[in-house]
Amino acid sequence: MSNSSFNNNRRQGFSLTSGKNITIDHCAFANTIGTLPEAGIDIEPNGPADLVENVLIENSALNGNHGNGIMVALTQLSPTSHAVSVTLSNLTSSRNGKSGFVFENEHDNGGGGAPGTVLLENSTSTLDSLYGVFANFWDVPGPMLTVSNVTVINANQSGQTVDGAAVGVERGGGDGSRMGNVLITGASISDTTGKLQAYFTVEDFSNAGETNIHVTSPGTLSGAATFGIVNGNPVSSINIQ
Repeated sequence: MSNSSFNNNRRQGFSLTSGKNITIDHCAFANTIGTLPEAGIDIEPNGPADLVENVLIENSALNGNHGNGIMVALTQLSPTSHAVSVTLSNLTSSRNGKSGFVFENEHDNGGGGAPGTVLLENSTSTLDSLYGVFANFWDVPGPMLTVSNVTVINANQSGQTVDGAAVGVERGGGDGSRMGNVLITGASISDTTGKLQAYFTVEDFSNAGETNIHVTSPGTLSGAATFGIVNGNPVSSINIQ
């Protein structure tokens, strides 16, 4: 799918529940509103037999949606599912009612999710209401999430992100799996609105443990008082083995 616009849809701008060799290029997903999740794009398989394989979304815009700009929700996949492969490249997210780029992989019973990789690269979040990038209940075992060379400008416009952060790896209570397999590299973050307290946060309110969470080679950082907060403690680096 290419060179298409999706405006003022009720539930999602676009939903992908199962697919292989999917490409979306030079498209716009805007102003989705009506019934949850209200995202610009929602990649959300319904069961462990569904495929999320060789999915490429590039050169596209996610603007003004009532929910997230784009969400990749892999909760229904299992260790026996086909390996996930998703690339999100050169995307712009702005003024969405929740976060710009959201990734979820919750498995409360500790059973874990599908293998594979999810990559977000060379993309920008501007004036999104919550996080620019949010790994929410990103559980292990599961896909490796890499966030590379992303720019976040004036995140947390609602003032409601955990720790007042622009980029979050976080979950609430009740999860029995470890949280991790997240690499954030080359991120540039700026705030001119006074909304940020920290650039990065890692918060595990389930207290089930974290593994393999790294923030490396950050770009330009400006506008926040603290580099990061890990489980309530200010830190100058994030390197969780």
